[in-house]
Amino acid sequence: MSYSLGKFADRIGNLGRPLPDPFPIYGDPTRRYKFRYGEVSMLAGKPGSFKSITALNWLAGWAGNGLGIMYFSADSGEAIVASRMTSIITGRSAEEIDRRFSMRENLDEFSGQLDWLDRLVMFEYRQFDIDKIVKRIRGYSDIHGRSPDVIFVDNLINFVDRPDDYGDMIVLLRELDAVAREYKSHICVLHHAKFGEKKKDEDIGRAPADHEIAGKVTQIPRIAFTSGAIGTQIQVACVKSTNGPQDPFAMNPMSFRIDDSLRVIDQNRMSNVPGLNQSNLHTGTYNGQR
Repeated sequence: MSYSLGKFADRIGNLGRPLPDPFPIYGDPTRRYKFRYGEVSMLAGKPGSFKSITALNWLAGWAGNGLGIMYFSADSGEAIVASRMTSIITGRSAEEIDRRFSMRENLDEFSGQLDWLDRLVMFEYRQFDIDKIVKRIRGYSDIHGRSPDVIFVDNLINFVDRPDDYGDMIVLLRELDAVAREYKSHICVLHHAKFGEKKKDEDIGRAPADHEIAGKVTQIPRIAFTSGAIGTQIQVACVKSTNGPQDPFAMNPMSFRIDDSLRVIDQNRMSNVPGLNQSNLHTGTYNGQR
């Protein structure tokens, strides 16, 4: 069967179209780091490098732009994710929100700030195989009338039988790539990274290079980021990008910090997550074409 290039846009819909930039620095002309519909991305880092916090900030920004999102969290339970998201959205300190969650205090005062998120985001907290992931995606589509724009898988090793089976991880990434194209969604996979045995003092807090991602499983993702942290200071490097500049040795990372509310602050241009300081945060509007 042959296909007409003139009908290309009608045939593929959103495939390949970029999502909004999580931070202005991602769209800088010298970087052009784009998350795209129908593709898989990866965010990898050592434990304590704020991978999940960064992903939840991306989620908040994209949801603030009206994108529908699924978050599969087998790495962190519901209480942790709910506490983190409440802090990020409300701007209240993580310490206060965690205390109130622990004491089962009434959080109704935040309902106006959080209700809109429920209309766009669905969280899952169990380990699933690919068939169950697809089943949950179909469930989201049945409820919302469209496929999710973005799907997070946190953490890759939690969705395979053995945490050291990198062959199975590559197979899962290949299956997720097929799912991304079928449902015209972007899938962001969180994963681990590690430094070599000859770690030096200057390695502390730096973003790992591409070859330091555990299992070197970046064959499938079209774009891959690594994160490193010291204290609340974060470095994020784009170590792979098939459609733009890349920094495989993490020599030119972006700089961020975590504030008391777990919001990721862009220190490159001193601006917050898009959506968190814009009027569209609470609208839940959706203008995409699927």
